[in-house]
Amino acid sequence: MSIPWLNSKQSAERYFIIFDFTARLGTATIAAATVTVLDQVTDIDVTSVITDLTRQVIASTNVSVFIQGGTSGRQYVIVCQIIASDGKILKMDYLLPIIDLDIAGGGGIGPVTISGVTGNFSADPSYPFFTGSNKDLTPYLGLFGDWNDGTYHIRGQILTPGTGQTYGPELLTAWANDPTYPFETFTLSGTDITSAINSVTFGLCTADIVADSKGKLFKYDYNFTLNSGGTPQWFLYGGDPSLANYVSGANTIYRTPMFAGNICVPFLQLLSASNFSLVSNVFRQVLSPNVNGYNVGNLSADDNFNMTGPWTLTISDLPANGILTFGDSKTALHQWQPGLITALGTSCWESPTFIAYLGTTVSYMAAHIDAILAKASGTPAYILCDIGVVECESTLPAKATWEANYQYIIDAFHVKWPAARIYLAKPWGQGCDANCATLAGWIDDLVAASPMVVHAGHDEQIWLAAADNGATMTTDRFHYSAAGIAEVINQWKTILIS
Repeated sequence: MSIPWLNSKQSAERYFIIFDFTARLGTATIAAATVTVLDQVTDIDVTSVITDLTRQVIASTNVSVFIQGGTSGRQYVIVCQIIASDGKILKMDYLLPIIDLDIAGGGGIGPVTISGVTGNFSADPSYPFFTGSNKDLTPYLGLFGDWNDGTYHIRGQILTPGTGQTYGPELLTAWANDPTYPFETFTLSGTDITSAINSVTFGLCTADIVADSKGKLFKYDYNFTLNSGGTPQWFLYGGDPSLANYVSGANTIYRTPMFAGNICVPFLQLLSASNFSLVSNVFRQVLSPNVNGYNVGNLSADDNFNMTGPWTLTISDLPANGILTFGDSKTALHQWQPGLITALGTSCWESPTFIAYLGTTVSYMAAHIDAILAKASGTPAYILCDIGVVECESTLPAKATWEANYQYIIDAFHVKWPAARIYLAKPWGQGCDANCATLAGWIDDLVAASPMVVHAGHDEQIWLAAADNGATMTTDRFHYSAAGIAEVINQWKTILIS
């Protein structure tokens, strides 16, 4: 039987953990308790280093143990053995990883220039890596890389590829007005949107599906004219989901898709009433890069670009904590994650960018999570989950079934990233209050079942519904308005830094 993991601890942190024997004691209580801590690799007793036994507390059916210290990168087995009032001897083990991280800010270095490196600039150890003589990154190893069989790996995002590129064929052949959130006026001339007008707050249109796109660099050129109202946004659904506001005139956007499904779809979304035109749209793969190199900054663990060198890479800032967001369209639209990263500081990045699908349910994700995670890269320290509102729109599944499916997802995350802290938000949608309240109770059950791994997230029943039944915080009863985006950022930030 495997030993359950505690959430990772920084070496400087000091706090209590609880060994709860309630379910195994019956009517008995704890008469005495002994706590031992062993280094998992050396099997050396480090009880006096990792715990302060003078602060140990026995309270009827549980034992509170004060933990401290430790060496970053090591794991410790904490064993609590009790003698019950009826004479039973019971034992409980936990595995405690020590990982020094900094979510509050800082943690970056820069600029650092690495010159003459031959090989591939890459996002993750699962992709190609730097090779060559000039690769001694030892002073910065703990900040942005890892060591594996004598080879360094590095994460990063290409920001300014520059000039001197060659391109593949045009990939954008048409725009399609979305059937669910259409523009009221949508006039096309080839790939030019000569007129797009909306008097409502949400509109979508999509371009062609691009297959075999994972890990490749794409360039999008356009010429945008805003006649009135709000500015639309562009992003690759299934790719690098960073939102880009259209800028007046002729401009360019670069993106590198990293979606597990190996396809991406260019999306244009509108969050407010608007009247605009968008012409000279060109979307192509970059086949060869600028021979002068790339500027790399605000690293994202799921962006990569595999191209032989040598290059000169300037690393401007290196974050230390990965954040994974998981859920349905509230997450998949990727409206709030960049703002959360900014609010938390440059020591954070999205890793992976997100795992979310429009209109998805817990049962669907449970059926597919193993395949999704098998292809996922990155190492999140925090997993932020917000899913379930789709189920609330109709008859809820059986409680046992829904909780088992969500628990399966939680377990899959924990196996993939055992040191990550998992947070479960309580979803809400207008007209679904009773079902959302029921779901909130089920989520409480999941948090209570794994208190060392799973934690309570924000509650949309409180802040999204607010006093006006979602009129301020949503655009269409469910999805976040501008005020909702600002508030969900605040909600997650408050939870993560508390």
